Amino acid sequence: MQLFFFETPQQRNLFYPIALTRPIAKMNIGLGTIAEKWLRYYCYPHFFLTSKYLQETYPATKDSRSPKLFINSTVLPNDLLVKAISCLQPGQKLIKNHTLIACLTDGNQKSKHFQKITFDDHCIHLQSIHDCFLQLETIIKEDIDWIQKKKKTAHINDPHTIVYHPKNIFLEKNTCIRQSTLNAIAGPIYIGKNVTIQENSVLQGPLIIQEGTIVNAGAHILSSSIGPYNKIGGEVKESIMLGYSNKPHAGFLGNSIIGEWCNIGGGTDTSNLKNNYNTLKVWHHGSKKMLDTHLLFLGTLMGDHSKCGIHTTLNAGTVIGVNTSICQTQYFDRYVPSFTWMTPQKTTKYQWEKALTTAQKMMERKNCHLTAKERHILQHIFINNL
Repeated sequence: MQLFFFETPQQRNLFYPIALTRPIAKMNIGLGTIAEKWLRYYCYPHFFLTSKYLQETYPATKDSRSPKLFINSTVLPNDLLVKAISCLQPGQKLIKNHTLIACLTDGNQKSKHFQKITFDDHCIHLQSIHDCFLQLETIIKEDIDWIQKKKKTAHINDPHTIVYHPKNIFLEKNTCIRQSTLNAIAGPIYIGKNVTIQENSVLQGPLIIQEGTIVNAGAHILSSSIGPYNKIGGEVKESIMLGYSNKPHAGFLGNSIIGEWCNIGGGTDTSNLKNNYNTLKVWHHGSKKMLDTHLLFLGTLMGDHSKCGIHTTLNAGTVIGVNTSICQTQYFDRYVPSFTWMTPQKTTKYQWEKALTTAQKMMERKNCHLTAKERHILQHIFINNL
């Protein structure tokens, strides 16, 4: 059996700018990526069917002798859904609300001839990047419930740390927590291995903080999904940080998604609500125009390798592409394309070599290196103005 995560160009536009540098199923939300959630159930060789410029980094090798299970990258698994998929026979497809969830083939059938099987139970379908906020609480609770059934928690040894509802808290080994407050009354909290929580931090569930992240003294983090090896400070609310990014200083980050290798300067604040309480419009990359999200709360969507300087003011519904540098304290347009260099004096295209050098330097600070394949992805985005 081979497992393939598929996505459409239309879906990729709805997950801009995070999907610029990865297949949708490689998006880290909750406890691991979407693909990793499926791999809890299916221990098969897995591949991603994605945009051509990403396929070199994520090659898909089809074995004509092996059955193939295709799964929609925007759908998350649960026990009932996996049971329904496991009952599929070659030549059958599973549908929910006119959306293809999965299909099974032995390699000889054509999809238009597949027998339709309807799935009527609940499952999480992320129809756009904004659904990540709407479904985040459920995703976090389900992921922590899964890990609690799989293994035992470590314990907090610091006598000066205050814990509310300890049964709702899961700690991996080698965490360091000092004189902080963990409040899991409203939802569970997961702390990954080698995480450091410095003094006077307040953590409120539902919350996931993955391996190697440092929470700076005095931070307030609630209802968020924090990926591995981030540095976090200030206030973070209902946000997703994929990993390897820095927001170490004071400032508010709310209802936002921050890609990998980003840096948010001290005193930077994201607005997440309009003063007139109208719903927010954001940039839609497919139509090249602003579309209504029908959401009251939405902060910033920031692509990989982007950075903003100290005291940057980010308007509600701001979309920032990949490898953009913002040195601007006044409000600016709510869409900033990839590879933009913005200062108070002018906004220009970020020079390729300078952008690449900065990306390499930041990765080296966390003992990582920009691979040739990752450079190819960034170069494609730069050349094609994605």
